[in-house]
Amino acid sequence: MANPILGKAGQLYISTDGSTGVTYALIGELDTLSITIDPKYADISQMGDMAKREIPSIVSLDGSASGLLTPSDAGQTVILACQLAPALAWVKYLWDGTNGRKCLCAWKSIKTDSKQGGDAAKISFSFEAANGAAPVVAP
Repeated sequence: MANPILGKAGQLYISTDGSTGVTYALIGELDTLSITIDPKYADISQMGDMAKREIPSIVSLDGSASGLLTPSDAGQTVILACQLAPALAWVKYLWDGTNGRKCLCAWKSIKTDSKQGGDAAKISFSFEAANGAAPVVAP
């Protein structure tokens, strides 16, 4: 039996340096991370077909993450800047710390919240593929 990948090995990185995202900053202090890659198919069925016919079409990627708000974290600094001035950024998700996917993304929401008491402030955000970009193998 193969060894499963532990969720705690996952890492999320962000880059804003051009079309290929060469330099990435780790987004630290995350405790939840989710990425969905959803291939779409075009229906090319014709009159008289007895079954549906499809061909590969576009691929979408969306994701979300949350954790402790740490404005001094290099990755979170970029996200907080995107909260004020919407910008595209490369996101790289490594499910085992080494292997994963990356894609140019737009930020869909960025939320920070605090509660009275002893709880730490939180950050949560979501993103999706943008500008016609398809997810590719990372790193």
